[in-house]
Amino acid sequence: MKTLSELVAEHESPLLDDRGFITKLTLLLILIVFLSLYLIFSGVQLTKGLDEYPHSRSLKEVEQQINGKSVTLDVAEDEFSDLEAFERQMENLERVSYPKEEKRVSRPAVHRSTNTKKRILITSSHVDSFALLKKRFQRSHNPVYSMALAKRLYKRKAYKKALKWALITNEIDHSNEESWILFAKAKVKLHQKKDAINALMAYLQMQDSSKVRAVLNDIVKNRI
Repeated sequence: MKTLSELVAEHESPLLDDRGFITKLTLLLILIVFLSLYLIFSGVQLTKGLDEYPHSRSLKEVEQQINGKSVTLDVAEDEFSDLEAFERQMENLERVSYPKEEKRVSRPAVHRSTNTKKRILITSSHVDSFALLKKRFQRSHNPVYSMALAKRLYKRKAYKKALKWALITNEIDHSNEESWILFAKAKVKLHQKKDAINALMAYLQMQDSSKVRAVLNDIVKNRI
């Protein structure tokens, strides 16, 4: 027959095991709670800038909330006039920027004439490309042409005009990823980095994009 002390020991052992299990479970739950709070806090920090644009679905809305203004198709005609002046300016700059050819005895005169003609043709091709894109956009309002204009203007460092054409493109197609990206890049060039970041964060709130995230990361790290 078991003694009284043995019987007590048998009943205490499972109880102690239960207490150990409860302790471990409690610690695990505490860890989960802290981890959840950390993730929630991190998420809030990540999306903090998005609170400024909770309902932005287009660059037009973003720009309105940033500066209280936007560019629409109604002002496209004015932009065309500006582009014509810009074309003439670029044409004059390109003609002036070509260095004068030195006369060399070893180079035939006919060869010099050919090179000069080729350079004039290159200059004309730049003007024609702008004019052609304008005409095609006027006829169709196809965002492909307005976006091409925005890219060319950005490349020419005409950032304000590029910004407006990115907005015009985006008004036609809110989901046009390139218009959001070029808008942000132009904003950076115009020393409006915060606007650029907020615009891309507003886009990511609507739709995830590795390309947009990469551009946003470059902007934050001052690579653009």
